Amino acid sequence: MNISNQTKIALSSLFLGVGVISFGSIFVRLSETELSPNATVFNRLWLSSMVFLLWHGYKAICQGLSLEKPVERQLYTSQDLWLLLGGGIFWAATLVFLAWSLTKSSVAISSVLHNLAPISTSLGVWLLFRQGFEKQFLIGMTIALGEAIAIEFEELQIATEEGQGSLAAIVSAIFLSAYLLIVEKLRTKFSPATIQLWICAIAALVIFPILLFTQDQLFPSTHILHLEV
Repeated sequence: MNISNQTKIALSSLFLGVGVISFGSIFVRLSETELSPNATVFNRLWLSSMVFLLWHGYKAICQGLSLEKPVERQLYTSQDLWLLLGGGIFWAATLVFLAWSLTKSSVAISSVLHNLAPISTSLGVWLLFRQGFEKQFLIGMTIALGEAIAIEFEELQIATEEGQGSLAAIVSAIFLSAYLLIVEKLRTKFSPATIQLWICAIAALVIFPILLFTQDQLFPSTHILHLEV
């Protein structure tokens, strides 16, 4: 496969991922008509864990049956385990704050503020790795930050509850940035499927005790949900 085809596949995967993610907040809002934010996130995480576990098992079987190369065992160091644990905790916090913000604010506002993660991620990369950025990137980041501040200021003027939802979305963006930095570190050694399997499973285990403490309903009891516009 040449570089041109690899670039096309990468861009196609990127646009597909963005399109799928765009519907995430809508489905979370639909779920929250019956379940609490914590229960919604927990179901999202354990279901994702099952999907990645099946995929990981399928890949392991295919690799075991392959005659081209032997099966390679993945070794985990203490640093890897701490990174996976941190990634799971940050991912759980990201989804919980985003889900909670959707109960207080609109889908559009929460999504816009949550997707400020690239800004805080860039700040983290600059602080931790001293990585510089081009002038065009800084200009775009400044414009995006200014728009977000304007949205937040307007929301605070409208209602206190809306402002709380917006603040929760911003906090979710900060946790998402920390999660992305950890994933970038893990990607030097592990495949995306392996990382997501561990992180989703750890995040589900983090949220489960909270559900037991709050005694939230774990699973929905109806099949038809209505979204308030």
